Amino acid sequence: MDWAASLISWMQQLQAQQVEREQYAYSTLVDIQGWSAVPRRLSLFDSILVFENYPVHTSLQSEIQNTLAISNVQNFERTNYPLTITASATTKLTLRISYDTNRYSQETIHRLLNQMQVLLTGMVNHRERQLAELSILTEQEQHQILEGWNQTQLDYPQDGTLIHQLFAAHAKQQPEAVAVVLGRPTVDLSGVRRAG
Repeated sequence: MDWAASLISWMQQLQAQQVEREQYAYSTLVDIQGWSAVPRRLSLFDSILVFENYPVHTSLQSEIQNTLAISNVQNFERTNYPLTITASATTKLTLRISYDTNRYSQETIHRLLNQMQVLLTGMVNHRERQLAELSILTEQEQHQILEGWNQTQLDYPQDGTLIHQLFAAHAKQQPEAVAVVLGRPTVDLSGVRRAG
């Protein structure tokens, strides 16, 4: 993602990508997994987002309401994904989360819902912002992370000791400790087979 992009331009790009992908909608997940480097024994996904958007014209809604009454509706859906988020929109946006209790705690799911609410509210209230400026944290959580947990002030020697001298003294105390790492650790993919 281009974190410097504006929310509006990113959403327009996302919509264009979705339209472009529609031409491949006939491809099954089994085919896609066969084309990918993901081994057959592993799932392609561990979560799914379903956006239910069934537009019904207003005049049709009122006509249906006058001639047809539906009550006591119950819906039961089951997926094989550990996390399923279903969004539906009428006059308001509704989110439902189904989750595997062996993988996610109720506290984790509540935190996820709160973060989604903060993010979506921020998107509505600050459409002109860049993606990097949007947050999933409340102001209280931001304060806790940036200030509450950051109470790490230490007395710094005022006797003229320089940083390189402090570094050398610490290295003497722990000579086997890693001091500096250049670049990112590499990942060995030699055991992974590519499809095709």
